[in-house]
Amino acid sequence: MKVASPFEAALEASVAQLECVGAGAAFDVALSGGRDSVALLLGLARLAPAYQWKLRAHHVAHGLRDDRGDEARCRSLCDQLGVDLLVSRFGPGEIAREPEDGTQAKARAARYRVLERAARDRGATCILTAHHGDDNVETLLLRLVRGAGLEGLGGIAPCLRLEAGLWLVRPLLAMGRPDIDQYLEERQVVAAEDPTNAGDDYLRNRVRHHVLPALNELRGPGGMRAARRSVSLLGRDAAALDELLEWLVASGLSTREPAWYLRTKALRSFGPAVVVQVLRHAARAVVPRHGLTCAAAERGFEVVSSNSRRASWEDGVVRIAIEGPFVCLRAAGAALPRWNSKALEVLEGVVSIGDPRAPLVVVDPAKVPLWASARRAPRQQAEIAAASIRGELELRPADEVETGLEPPKLGGHKRCVQVASELGAPGPWRGSHPVVVDSAGPLWVVGGPLDARAAADGGASVVLRAEVLPWYL
Repeated sequence: MKVASPFEAALEASVAQLECVGAGAAFDVALSGGRDSVALLLGLARLAPAYQWKLRAHHVAHGLRDDRGDEARCRSLCDQLGVDLLVSRFGPGEIAREPEDGTQAKARAARYRVLERAARDRGATCILTAHHGDDNVETLLLRLVRGAGLEGLGGIAPCLRLEAGLWLVRPLLAMGRPDIDQYLEERQVVAAEDPTNAGDDYLRNRVRHHVLPALNELRGPGGMRAARRSVSLLGRDAAALDELLEWLVASGLSTREPAWYLRTKALRSFGPAVVVQVLRHAARAVVPRHGLTCAAAERGFEVVSSNSRRASWEDGVVRIAIEGPFVCLRAAGAALPRWNSKALEVLEGVVSIGDPRAPLVVVDPAKVPLWASARRAPRQQAEIAAASIRGELELRPADEVETGLEPPKLGGHKRCVQVASELGAPGPWRGSHPVVVDSAGPLWVVGGPLDARAAADGGASVVLRAEVLPWYL
């Protein structure tokens, strides 16, 4: 599409190239009525026909000040553009329930919660907000004086996945306030100003009114452009670090179901800086959109380096604890499931196919994912003598199987929990390790040995298959 305005060209480049945006995508545009969000909606409305984007503006009134005029201006603008408008309202009571500190932070969290719920109900692809490059520089400076690491100094994320199929996008981060003002002047649009932005009551306002002008005085007109570039580069470095952490984790440092288990010995082989970053990365995965502060991650490092086998710490949202040979991260207060739900679902499907007393029951490669240690090769297939089966096959957790397993040629009985331990199942999972049983007792500790009576002797058999994934490579 050919566009005359530099603002619209930059906006098109920012939005149209996103992987999450395709032809006909549905956008919810956060519209406060201020100049930034007005410019964003104007630009998107100009670009939308070429890409068949479905736009809806969403004005959220939080009631912290008299904002009735904002709603009227939003309605007038949307009527002119032919864009649907949704208006949502919430009061001080809803703001107070948010866990963040400070009224502004609470109101912002409540606003995002309302935006996200409305977009999800509509089936929107993206929520777009009008944060721009100067906002990003302000955020960098605020986090700098409060104390932040690389992730915090990377500023506002340009694109954030909220859940499957829904993204939060800030397409104006490459532009500054002068670019927005120039575009509004070109379009001959006068936008409202939030009166709370005029004073110095808030720290962000003091940075905006006093620190940013000083940057321009030091470097001239290019000072803010250079600052925006720096924040962008820091954001890229933070994203690169996240990718490296993801690769490190995928290479065998941990597994993620039903919580994150980090191999303590492997984790301790790294220095404090790497351990802290791994813990922060894992915490974001365990409780999406909740990050450990640097101070909290350092407390987590103390748990990792502790000699105590029961060391733990939690902040009310994420719990970090030593569990056997692992450092476990899970949501605070969350109980572990009795077993890997995928294994339960698939294996139950396997053992319920046909009559187990039929002359031959072969389940072709139905796979059961579960974890086993690399200390021994896990048994990925069990061929059970059909004549040995008493009643129906069931799947039970190891700690609920009262009769012990009698592995062939080894003599004696072994408790199923003990067998699970020998397979390398971590402490929290040993009791819930899946075991195939019939009315007479255990037949197969999945991934491990068969009971002596289950060994096929060349007659009819039941074949169970499992894909056993290594717990730690």
